[in-house]
Amino acid sequence: MIASYLSSFASLLPGILAMILGLIFVCITPHELGHWAVARFFGFKTPVFSIGFGKRNWSLILGNFWQTEFRLSPLLFGGYVEIPEIDEASQSQDEALSKFPVWQRIAVAIAGVVVNLLMALVILISMYWFVGEKETVYSNIRIDSFSASNEIALGAGFQVGDRLLAVDKIKIVQPQDFSAALLLHKQVPVMIQLLRKDAPMDISVTPNAAGFIGVGINYDTGVKVRQMSLSESVFTAVKTAYDAELRMFADLGKVVGILPKTEKEQFMGIVGVVDTGARIYNQSGYGFWWLMAILNLNLALMNLLPIPVLDGGHIMFYLIEAVRGKPVNVKIRAWLLEFFMHVMILLAIYLTWQDISRMIPSDSWLGRLFN
Repeated sequence: MIASYLSSFASLLPGILAMILGLIFVCITPHELGHWAVARFFGFKTPVFSIGFGKRNWSLILGNFWQTEFRLSPLLFGGYVEIPEIDEASQSQDEALSKFPVWQRIAVAIAGVVVNLLMALVILISMYWFVGEKETVYSNIRIDSFSASNEIALGAGFQVGDRLLAVDKIKIVQPQDFSAALLLHKQVPVMIQLLRKDAPMDISVTPNAAGFIGVGINYDTGVKVRQMSLSESVFTAVKTAYDAELRMFADLGKVVGILPKTEKEQFMGIVGVVDTGARIYNQSGYGFWWLMAILNLNLALMNLLPIPVLDGGHIMFYLIEAVRGKPVNVKIRAWLLEFFMHVMILLAIYLTWQDISRMIPSDSWLGRLFN
């Protein structure tokens, strides 16, 4: 068992390394550079720019440039730019804040989000323009097995190997089209068009109350590439990013209970993200860069949440200040920052535990420990 784990881990090592480097240099570093560049432009002090967290004597000092010490710190779970004028832990901050108008501080806080969005668009535009839009094409969608507890299809005369063409004359292009069509005909007779040994056939069947007829399906896949011009690449990239952000926002709403759940939604921690990315990297470079774009979009959305430890929390405080005419009390800001920092650490530990429990077989001794 241990040998199989080690073998699996060794095969993922190139992908794990690629994911770590991708997260650091494609997602985290551009985000922090956005904060740093806008802060420098407006005249804020930026004594430290760090990729990762940890004490200075644990870190690799890359050098001092533009009145900033650049560090590579050992805990690579993010990064930060130290800006004393807007640091919630600074007890002399209220006086410092008065030197910089609210809109400039909001610009500094939102700069990282903007850069993540731009990074995602640059990646997507480059993929579409230089490579093209890749689309998975499904073929030979067929019945693969029958359920022992649901014999509707077997009784209707279906056979293993039957190729599914249409349900009520609506073509089946993707595997999910078949189950979606059956759901529309729960407990209602429907005609299914199929091929059996290249001979067309129609079979009438009545799905049960759940929309099932008791079959398992299989299919073949291929990849179709559609070349794009630069203008079409830009348009498609913007649409892709917009659709992806809407889906992420909806998923977030399902997780917190604002929207009804249609399936089991769950967040991944850093271990799950790296593991998933490593597997994608081993399969497809195109898929890896697609994931980098999606992670930039994800980072942008998550950082806009109004939580004090995130960029959205800073923006929330600045908007409150704009309405009240004075900053939120520094002690309240510092307390909220510390509280939510501990919450985020606990959440990271929980998600890491969940990631590991999903990756390890539940019937192993290690799996029983985590499950």
